[in-house]
Amino acid sequence: MPDNPVPHQPILAIIAGGEGRRMGGTTKCLLKLGNTTILERNIKRLSPQAGGIIINSNNHSEELCLLSEQWQARLISDSAKYSHCGPLAGLASALSTLAKQQQAGAQIPTGLVTVPSDCPFLPEDLINRLGTIANKQPHKVVCASSLGQTHYMTAYWPLSVYPQLEAFLQRGERAVRFFLKQAEYETVDFAAQRVNGIEYDPFFNINTPEDYTLAQSIIDVS
Repeated sequence: MPDNPVPHQPILAIIAGGEGRRMGGTTKCLLKLGNTTILERNIKRLSPQAGGIIINSNNHSEELCLLSEQWQARLISDSAKYSHCGPLAGLASALSTLAKQQQAGAQIPTGLVTVPSDCPFLPEDLINRLGTIANKQPHKVVCASSLGQTHYMTAYWPLSVYPQLEAFLQRGERAVRFFLKQAEYETVDFAAQRVNGIEYDPFFNINTPEDYTLAQSIIDVS
């Protein structure tokens, strides 16, 4: 992440903390679709709307380190105090990174947008649409939704929610949906996409080899 992130644009935090067990332990964001990794697809698509980039991964492979450097992204691991907290570990670690910069006197954005690292078809206007609602209600979490489902980890998170999240985790709670029941949040709905007769959810994520094959087929016909 640049030393001087853009204050009025949220940080993009790509959460890649999962172990990818159903994919044989693969770091899923480094899977290629065509000639491009999923990580690069998402950075190219979303970084113009972001004030900086954080990549949260506990696997600091040489490839991931090189890509992070190439895109001027800050590569962070889960903080030790948030170990075994699931997806919220990545969120808490990213928010903690911003909070420390703020405490040091840096001028930073007032929030960040998290996206899972294994979603290859995220909408190009994702950050702008979440940010539009966040600008009107700056202390609310704003989640993406599609096809009747709320995507809890594809969301805008104001920095002000960090103390509440930290207290939640310290109580031993872990479920994202339970935390959102305590925090105020809104949703922004995104329509399904269609390519050459194939309809897909823009928040489709790759969990299995079969999912990867499907994603490759969508790329091939698009």
